[in-house]
Amino acid sequence: MNRRLKVFVEERLQKLGYVLLPNWRVGTYALARHLGTLFNRLEIDCVVDVGANTGGYATFLRRDVKYDGLIVSVEPTEGPWRTLCGRAAKDPNWLVRRSALGAAPGRMPINIAGSSEFSSFLCPNDAAVPQLAQANATISTEMVEVETFADLLSDLRLKHSLRNVYLKMDTQGYDLEVLKGCGDAIQHVAALQSEMSVLPIYVDMPSYQDVLSYTNNMGFLISYLSPVTVDAKLRMVEFDCVMVRETLSSSLG
Repeated sequence: MNRRLKVFVEERLQKLGYVLLPNWRVGTYALARHLGTLFNRLEIDCVVDVGANTGGYATFLRRDVKYDGLIVSVEPTEGPWRTLCGRAAKDPNWLVRRSALGAAPGRMPINIAGSSEFSSFLCPNDAAVPQLAQANATISTEMVEVETFADLLSDLRLKHSLRNVYLKMDTQGYDLEVLKGCGDAIQHVAALQSEMSVLPIYVDMPSYQDVLSYTNNMGFLISYLSPVTVDAKLRMVEFDCVMVRETLSSSLG
């Protein structure tokens, strides 16, 4: 379908109350609409993308959410980091930081998985979801730098005037450690997104109940839930949970 015909069809469908979507956008369309509303009403001016991998989430924000503010992609592993740098190079409002976030600064070995999006500080648990065993298999390890969200945000605020931060976490079982490193900097986080586990694909990974309890105690309430992975038995493996600070929830009314 050429560009002019596509625009013509989209405009006619919109007048009838329909939206034309390619198959690959169907799964994230509702999330994109929700984030668009949330970002506008909470006046989000910075997204910190922890566990950015090769930058797919930042591209999603630009293309589907229509967010044009500051994005800080945080990725510790060399291969994805190099790809990430290339993708961000032409976007002056997209910064890349090579590190992992955790409860305390230091250096740690990370397990590099067959599919890079599964790389984790935790060891794979193949028994929970056997169909992911190959993608989740450890092929090597890297020593990576770890910093806290509090230190990262302190650095960012030296160069950028940030008011309302959106903290997005996809760290393969390590989101709870990221939250433990927020300290007082959490007051600058208006909303957050965590990939939470229903079936443990890593050894000793926190469950969604653990992370929900922790974020609730930090003053955040659920705003939106979006499935990420469903296994062959139609069991949910992981879901994205968007949460908004309770004191700001009236802004969404």
